[in-house]
Amino acid sequence: MEAKTKINKGSILPVVIAVIAIGLTIALFVFMKNGKINNPFSKPVAYNPCLIPSKKEPAVITISSTGITPSTVMICQEQSIKWVNSDNSSHKLVSLSKGQDAARVSDFDAINPQETVTAQFDRPETIEYSASPKDPRFKGEIIVR
Repeated sequence: MEAKTKINKGSILPVVIAVIAIGLTIALFVFMKNGKINNPFSKPVAYNPCLIPSKKEPAVITISSTGITPSTVMICQEQSIKWVNSDNSSHKLVSLSKGQDAARVSDFDAINPQETVTAQFDRPETIEYSASPKDPRFKGEIIVR
């Protein structure tokens, strides 16, 4: 004689809910990084602005009381960068690199509030610079491709 086990449907529902809750908790723990949800299935795409033939307008870098934005800029050879000082104080750009075009960053006097300066970069190189030597928020990088 076979024994039949009768399952009470009411007792399975809390177990299913608990398993789903545990699974969601584990998934959030795995995909969270620094308070943000990471998608492990997306791959970063390399963007090269030099592939766009009409990309000759200057890249704009803003100097404000909170620092330089964006701190890293990628441009093409023979493209310019325009620095806009939206801060209430003057800033002197100083090159921290020794490349051929790196000296162009330091060519200017201090940039007064609401002033702009523009420089063109002709050779591929990476240039690090600062607009305030003692404050790391005012350090920037130019990548010329």
